[in-house]
Amino acid sequence: MIDVNRQAEFQQAALDNQNLKGAEQLMDDDQAKIEALVVFESVLAHQLPCWKALYQLVEIGMAALTQEQQLRKAMLAKTRVDFALPNAMENDDD
Repeated sequence: MIDVNRQAEFQQAALDNQNLKGAEQLMDDDQAKIEALVVFESVLAHQLPCWKALYQLVEIGMAALTQEQQLRKAMLAKTRVDFALPNAMENDDD
C-alpha cells in the first residue's frame, strides 16, 4: 500500500429537508474505499434507512477482529526467542 493522504466528502439532502454531511481523511491509495466509508459513516451517524443492518456488520467485523487479535496474541505467547544463544555462540569462536 502506498501511503497517500486522501479525503472525501458526502452531502445528501434528506427527506425532511435536512442537509446531511460526512467526511473521511485516510492514508490509503484506494479512493473508492474512502468514499464508501464516508457514505457508511453518514448512514450510521444520521441513522438513515438500513443503518441497523450496517451497524450489525460493524459488530460482526469487530468480533472477527477481536478473535484474530486473540489468536495472534496466543501464538505470540507460545513463541520464544532466546537472543542470548546466538551471542554465546559468537563468543565461543574467540
